[in-house]
Amino acid sequence: MKKKNNPHLAAAGRRLKAARATADMTQDDVAAAMGVSPSAVCRWEKNIDDVNFGDVIRICKLLNIKVSELEG
Repeated sequence: MKKKNNPHLAAAGRRLKAARATADMTQDDVAAAMGVSPSAVCRWEKNIDDVNFGDVIRICKLLNIKVSELEG
């Protein structure tokens, strides 16, 4: 799959990775809690795959952050 070139989404992926690290969670931890593969979490963080809005909400609840923190 070709990497996307949207700088806004790439920044959101970096913020997701930082929030996950702040929550002291691994990609495996997030994947298990979300019911997805660790590679899916990796692809979200690297802006290779889109994250649907429902998953964004679930991620934010899991990491105890606001959606606006991912948006920047």
